[in-house]
Amino acid sequence: MGEHPLLLLIGLPGSGKSTFAAQLTQQDQQYRLISTDRIREALFGSEATQGDWMRIWHEIQRQFKAAIAHSQPGSACIVIYDATNARRRDRRKLILLARHCGFTHITGVWFDTPLDVCLERNRKRDRQVPDEIILQMHRRLLGGPPDLSDGLDELIIHRNQ
Repeated sequence: MGEHPLLLLIGLPGSGKSTFAAQLTQQDQQYRLISTDRIREALFGSEATQGDWMRIWHEIQRQFKAAIAHSQPGSACIVIYDATNARRRDRRKLILLARHCGFTHITGVWFDTPLDVCLERNRKRDRQVPDEIILQMHRRLLGGPPDLSDGLDELIIHRNQ
């Protein structure tokens, strides 16, 4: 049985997660992106629509299993999971799901971008997340920052300015 790595992106809206994921997937075919924004777009017609979380969760599960099932022996396929992952208990639940689906090495990539930078970048987007939601996510990250105890094998911290 081969390696099945997962990059679990963590950070506020505007922290640089999706830009990072796009750069990796454009540069190298070994990366496969699973994104809650893309899932919302597919299920509800807009990535801005929060929708029924259980439908989103089932689709994440389906895509995780498909990524493992379609990986070729001997070829490196790295799955990137792009979502805020701001709440510790949700990260832990997602990591358990990923392990259950067959991911063997999970690296958390925390985009520890200053709050004011995230808010400013968000204001320049077409689809803006309300400031109150970003502030709530920020409090959750401060209260339960990513840590190896979440079930991660490795944690990389990107400090963006």
